[in-house]
Amino acid sequence: MQERRRTQREKVSIEIQFAVTEFERGTATRLVTKGRIVDMCPGGFGLETEHPPQKGYVITVINDGREGTPPYGWVKWTEQKDGVFRAGLGYSFRDSGPGSGLQFPDKIGRASGRERV
Repeated sequence: MQERRRTQREKVSIEIQFAVTEFERGTATRLVTKGRIVDMCPGGFGLETEHPPQKGYVITVINDGREGTPPYGWVKWTEQKDGVFRAGLGYSFRDSGPGSGLQFPDKIGRASGRERV
C-alpha cells in the first residue's frame, strides 16, 4: 500500500469498544463491537478488529475515560490480513466532498426497535 500520511503515526495498543451505524434499505442498525487502536497521529488512527467497518462509515468510540482515546473516526480504507481487519480512520471530514466515499443516507429508518440513529 502506498504511504499517504502527512505525519508519522505513533505505535499504541489501546483496546476499545466502538459503535458503527450500518445502513441497509433505509434502515439503520447500530452495532457495538471491539477493536484495538494500533497507531495514532494528529490526522487519524489505525484500528484492528474482527468486524470490518466499511469505507466511508463513521465509528463512535465508546469512551472508557482514558485520556487521548479518539471520540470518533471515519473509515478511509480497510484491508484484511490473517483473519484480522485493519482500517485507517480520519478525524476530519474536510475530505468529505464528492468522491470521498463518506456515506450519509438521505433517509434513516427505525432499526429493529432501537432508537433512531
